[in-house]
Formats: sequence, structure tokens, C-alpha cells
Amino acid sequence: MGEGDSMGPVNDRVREKMLREQKDIHYEIKWTTWRIISAISRRVEFPCNVASFVGATTIRENVIGFENRPPTEKELEEMRALTRREMAAGALGIGSSLIYPPAFYAKTSELIELCKVAAQYQGKYISHMRSEGNHLLEAFDELLSISRAAKIPAEIYHIKAAGKAELGEVRMSCWRKSKRPAQGRG
Repeated sequence: MGEGDSMGPVNDRVREKMLREQKDIHYEIKWTTWRIISAISRRVEFPCNVASFVGATTIRENVIGFENRPPTEKELEEMRALTRREMAAGALGIGSSLIYPPAFYAKTSELIELCKVAAQYQGKYISHMRSEGNHLLEAFDELLSISRAAKIPAEIYHIKAAGKAELGEVRMSCWRKSKRPAQGRG
């Protein structure tokens, strides 16, 4: 769990959004942090293990809300603190879904700062990148920039090239970088 949105941290604003988005199954949201969810999952006999990334979107919504603006330095420090708290509670790293609002309001520098905190806990960065279409390579470069700057392993969610114009783009990119055709890659 945790592709952009996560079950924690939760404040009143995030709780209201989570309640509004419930569909067929309705439940109370009494927790504020992943630590509480983790404790509940150990008490209730789930048929599988439960683990989560902390959603960069959830962190942003907790502090900034749904506004299209960068965080102030004070807000960024609050975002780092929430990330630290969730990582200490057992989150696997930072997850982003940058193709959806309000996630795509986050600048690369904001994501780097959250990932730097996750890296201190040996976390990973996972991302549904900003583009699967005509900006695919720029989105891939952004993921690599975040990974390198934060010194954190990164993984792409749903890697695909959407749209007819993008067919072969990944292969061409590999060819351009290596100066030879990419054999068996696509």
C-alpha cells in the first residue's frame, strides 16, 4: 500500500477526504499514524501481511491541503517530521503518484526532501511517474534525479509508454545513450 496516498498520517482534513472517498465499505478512521494501523493488523488476524509506503500525497495533504503551491520552509519541515514519524513506525519508504492531483503539485525538490528522510531509514522511493506519454523520458529522469539526490533506491510503478507516438521511445532512449540498438529491450 501507499502509492501516493497512504493510511497515515491522518489529520482532520485527510480523514474527511478518506471518508468522502469510501465506496462500498464504510469504516471509521480513528487512527492518526501508520503505527496504529500496524498495531491493529497484528491484533486482527489478517490473511496476509500488511506493509505500506507513506504517500507523498498524504504527507502534502496533511500539511498544505489541496493547494497548488510549494510548501513554505516551515511546512517542509513539518512534512519531513511526518515522514520521519511514519518511517519510524515501519513505513517502507515514500510512494508518489505524480500523474494525479494534488500529487502533481509537488516539485522535484519537495520529493527529494521527503526521500532524504526515508533514506535515513533504509527506505525506498516508488513512483507512478508524472507522465506515461509525451514526457515519459523527462519523468524517468525526474525519478533518477530524486533517487540520486536523496541517495535512495527507486522503483517505477506501472512502467509503460502510453500513446502511439511513444511506441519505441524507451528503446530509442536506450539506443541514444549507448550509441547502439538496445537488444531485447522495449
